[in-house]
Amino acid sequence: MIYTLYRYIPPTILILLLTVSLSFAMGTYMKTETVTAADISGSVTLFLYGSGNLKRTSILDIEGDDYTFEISDSAHNYIVTKGVDAEQALQNATAFISSRQYRMIKIMSDEGQIMGYELRPLYSVFRYGSSNILDVDYRIRGKTVVVTVEIKSNIRKRYYRDLFGGD
Repeated sequence: MIYTLYRYIPPTILILLLTVSLSFAMGTYMKTETVTAADISGSVTLFLYGSGNLKRTSILDIEGDDYTFEISDSAHNYIVTKGVDAEQALQNATAFISSRQYRMIKIMSDEGQIMGYELRPLYSVFRYGSSNILDVDYRIRGKTVVVTVEIKSNIRKRYYRDLFGGD
């Protein structure tokens, strides 16, 4: 009995240590908060992520602060435009996500400073089971905010089944 118990402890400890070390290596998550309207002024860097798929989102990085945004994906999947007037960037972002309903989120530092905004489309609840189908993570590494965009796992299966057929 004791031999059996000790046989399982080392793998468990190894998995635990690996998980903890990876969480520190990835950086810390940024705070986000939904807003109904944004008072954006000045100049921003506009990220238009996604194309003809559901992973479409727009990010407005406020210029002049200490942080820059970076998309964690192939450069073929997004367009970056620097030095865009905030009002024009908001219009471009809204047009890009091409949805009547969307959600606007402000991205904040730990101190509460607004570093940028995100616009994501809201989809049909009847088709996907939820209107908010994206998981967008913001992790800070040094002075860079790394953005990862994924379709929520429970939606992804349904989406690919509809896209490619099958059961």
